[in-house]
Amino acid sequence: MRGTRCWFGVVLLLVVAAGAAGRRGPSEPPLARWVVVQPGDTLWALAGRCAAPRLDRRAVLQVVLEVNQLTGATIYPGQRLLLPQGRAAVRAAQRAPERFVATAQAVRG
Repeated sequence: MRGTRCWFGVVLLLVVAAGAAGRRGPSEPPLARWVVVQPGDTLWALAGRCAAPRLDRRAVLQVVLEVNQLTGATIYPGQRLLLPQGRAAVRAAQRAPERFVATAQAVRG
């Protein structure tokens, strides 16, 4: 009986340790977010809202055009757009736009 309790204690300890190791630290901000275009919105203004400090807004605008498969700057109220959030997101989208979009769509639900 004593050996059984000892094994139960070891298993319980391993389960608790594994659960603690699986926990994430403070949640990281998302790399992208979906927005619905409102009347009066422009791509330039939307790119400015998601650009990190000292990040060229033109680079963000180019990423927004590419990941949303836009051929021009015309957008319409009600349209859903994927916007990168910060420098890391812009770089990720520049390197692999298809993967960036696939990841964002999976998170979108």
